[in-house]
Amino acid sequence: MSLYISSNLRNLRIFSNPRLYYSACSQKELSKRLGIPQTRIYRLENGLCIPRIGDIISYSVYFGVSIDDICFGIYEYRDGVLDFYENPKR
Repeated sequence: MSLYISSNLRNLRIFSNPRLYYSACSQKELSKRLGIPQTRIYRLENGLCIPRIGDIISYSVYFGVSIDDICFGIYEYRDGVLDFYENPKR
């Protein structure tokens, strides 16, 4: 799995949660909201498994970002803001 996908999933969960006004969301909370087991979220965010398309769609819908952005972009937290960058290697 791409390093960017796992870090993007983690950064979206921790730094960009519109339903909680940008406060961090735990893996347990997210697993309840998305219907994905907490162990799977842990494995996805740490690059220990390949994400299913359903997992990526769930993240995409919940966080309001595109599937392409999750798979091919780079989300980074800098200066108190979650920024999105195009992946130059794409």
